[in-house]
Amino acid sequence: MCNEEIIKHMDEDMTFRGLAERTKQSYIYRVRKYMDFHKGKNIEELDEDDIRDFLKYLVEDCKNKRRDINTYNSAIRFMYGTTLNKVLNLKRIPLFKIQKNKPEMFTKEELKRFFETCDKERLRVKI
Repeated sequence: MCNEEIIKHMDEDMTFRGLAERTKQSYIYRVRKYMDFHKGKNIEELDEDDIRDFLKYLVEDCKNKRRDINTYNSAIRFMYGTTLNKVLNLKRIPLFKIQKNKPEMFTKEELKRFFETCDKERLRVKI
């Protein structure tokens, strides 16, 4: 199957899965970038090492953010796993762990000062 046929089948598979239009566009864009990176090679014959090389290129040379690299990774996994029905060793191409920002918490003293400034009795709470 040529690259354009793979893209066409991938688009159909994403439609069958009910993915959002924006997700479909994003995945197709990212798979095209992956195909351009491996220009001249048969995409169906590439393995986890080739995917790792591409992701390494995104991290080191392109300085992409972790979320973007995870989207590339997910798009490539979808192409191989669903469209091409190829089994990948996903342990070899893990997703980046994304750190979540924790909300800032007030200390007991700060909360006490905050509630002491309330001028109405009904707004005050005992700590």
